[in-house]
Amino acid sequence: MKVRNLTKKLIAFLSLLLVSVQADAGTLLFSTTVDPPGSNVDGATVSAEFSEVSGGQFTLTLTYISADVAGKFDNVAVMTGFVWQADSSAKIEAESAVVATGSQLVKLDKPSKSAVPYSPQFTDVSPYWGFDPDLVGAGTAGGGGSGLPDGTFGSHNLIGDGGSPGGVDYGLVPVLAPGDDYWVTQSPVIESSLVLTFTVTEGTFNPLTDVTSGSFLFGSELNVRSAGGPIIDDTTVVPEPSSLALLGMGLATVAGGRWRKRRRGTNPQD
Repeated sequence: MKVRNLTKKLIAFLSLLLVSVQADAGTLLFSTTVDPPGSNVDGATVSAEFSEVSGGQFTLTLTYISADVAGKFDNVAVMTGFVWQADSSAKIEAESAVVATGSQLVKLDKPSKSAVPYSPQFTDVSPYWGFDPDLVGAGTAGGGGSGLPDGTFGSHNLIGDGGSPGGVDYGLVPVLAPGDDYWVTQSPVIESSLVLTFTVTEGTFNPLTDVTSGSFLFGSELNVRSAGGPIIDDTTVVPEPSSLALLGMGLATVAGGRWRKRRRGTNPQD
């Protein structure tokens, strides 16, 4: 009886362990350091991270991690979008563009040459970001430029209603190191991170397997810089090897317990 109860508890524990490993969300991460063309930034470290599809939706989180500034951090260095290539014919629609938790809208304070909080603060910037399903990418509504068709992410691409396309407004900037001059003359912009949410409306699309490459966009002309190779962090397909080994040990223990009980039942002298 004790062996049976122990067996049930062990199976329940191992089942919960297995589910927790499989439930960890996978991501597809592009992270690189590039030189925005025409800017005073020698190294802009940026990232774009796709989530898995859940409930027909997935997210793309854009983050401006840091910048090595030589002179002033100006409009040309603002990250204004991300475009990607995918092996899929699925149809995708943009649902929202939201300032990430822990990030904020900022503006230029000319006397101190620094970024200060914008007022009023708000998080929904959907009316100022566009999505082009043909190009497969999202960006601020500043028009087209180097490497992209004219009018890209213009008024016809806006995710939300009520926006006014123009320049680098609502693009992304990093938290600058002390002493670095901030000189982005358009405002507000987003300090650090933005989360874009998309819905798969037709067909099948999984960013973790279908997105093959990407490029970051900078400045009002959406100058293109390669995102480098993607890094896949997918723990949802199979349990980790250590969990599989533990599961195997548990099943062996269960089987051994039952086998010993049968032996004791058939041969009391054992």
